[in-house]
Amino acid sequence: MQARRLIALALGTLAILTTKAQDLIVPAGQSVGVAGIVALSATDDMRSVNPSLMSDVERLAVAVSYLRPFGFNELSQKSLKAVAATPFANAMIAVAKSGSDDSYFTEIGGGLARKWGKWGMGLEYYAVIHSLWNNERYASSFSRVGMHFRPSKKWLLSLAIHSIEQREIVYETTEAKIEAKAWLGLKWMANNTFAILLETEKPWEGNAEGKMAVAIYPADKIDLSVGFSSIGQSLSAGVGYKWQGADIHVGIMHHERLGVSLGATVGYTLGRKQ
Repeated sequence: MQARRLIALALGTLAILTTKAQDLIVPAGQSVGVAGIVALSATDDMRSVNPSLMSDVERLAVAVSYLRPFGFNELSQKSLKAVAATPFANAMIAVAKSGSDDSYFTEIGGGLARKWGKWGMGLEYYAVIHSLWNNERYASSFSRVGMHFRPSKKWLLSLAIHSIEQREIVYETTEAKIEAKAWLGLKWMANNTFAILLETEKPWEGNAEGKMAVAIYPADKIDLSVGFSSIGQSLSAGVGYKWQGADIHVGIMHHERLGVSLGATVGYTLGRKQ
């Protein structure tokens, strides 16, 4: 029994560590397909980890995502995120679950985002609960803030900061820090035919990593992407298909040492602001 508990806690710690490369509340299919870029998206920026880009939603947007990092079922992640426009600001609710039956995380969050001309700002707050098979539970929380600047339809600059409080999940004999990090992203789109995405990811404690991706749009309903990340010398590819307000994206990424991650996102959007 004690060995099972130790293994479950170890899996939980590993799950926290893997969020350095893959965050829980992300559009997995789209982010995996562009080398783990999360502050921007090749198609729908409102699904990025930057809370301010939720302000792009004009009426309602919903996305369901699945992520399997490095081939480990024990680290698989499932999430649901919905954004609705209100007269004051766009509002978001999200829930995610990751892990196995023995050791899993649940995240529940909400947020607000608003636009002022070419600028936007947003804030999200999440409660995170680590549950073990024997009903032990350990809880903490974190926030995420973001802003963006869109000088024209071709350019987008995005900044997001995650867990600036650097809170910890406190266990009986140890602690696991929810690592603070920042993403700075830049996107240039060329006449709806292709886009170039660049991102820097900087943990509060650690070196900055770079990512880049190219997305092409060969038809109105199809998008393709390839990318590279200096995190594990990772290579990625993705494909997406849109039909009216619905879309599906699938991505694959290969880490030099840890192996292959797979992601998929299914979404529906009623409108978005331009």
